[in-house]
Amino acid sequence: MKKNSKEKIARVYSSALYAVAKDAKVVEKVRKDLSALQEVLSADESLPAQMSSPLLTAAEINTLLGELETRLGLCKETVNFLQVLVSSSKLRNLGMVADDFSRLYYQDNNIAEVVVETVKALSPAQDKKLRSALVKRFGRQVELDYQITPSILGGMRILCGSELLDASLNSKLNNLENLMKGK
Repeated sequence: MKKNSKEKIARVYSSALYAVAKDAKVVEKVRKDLSALQEVLSADESLPAQMSSPLLTAAEINTLLGELETRLGLCKETVNFLQVLVSSSKLRNLGMVADDFSRLYYQDNNIAEVVVETVKALSPAQDKKLRSALVKRFGRQVELDYQITPSILGGMRILCGSELLDASLNSKLNNLENLMKGK
């Protein structure tokens, strides 16, 4: 299946889940549930395949879901959604669904998703200062996704939507090299 098809499937499922969660006023809880599920499923890569196995009976699948519900404290909307994913053999798309659910949440709450690449983790004081500057820059709350990227050598690279702010040492060195070559 093509990537675009998977993205479309994820969008359909995440939109439906978001609508249900919003109606039930549990959007925050479902968001936390999806994040916890992603952690569990990535830690135990055999679990999605096990839950999607055609060899399992409905009772066995419900037992697995019940264990996850108890272990993670999942709300009923999340459990019902998992049952839909399992019954339609789409559990492997949970990560994409969760990502798109977050996108819908950010969009609905006017939050900018910002990717920040640095060579090392920022201190709490640096994080606070950066958040404040980005809120001012983008005119809305921000959700930061920090990524450690040694190839930038120093400084940072900030991506929000299609806007790239590149204050990395690597970029400055490349600009200097181009200037020296006369480009």
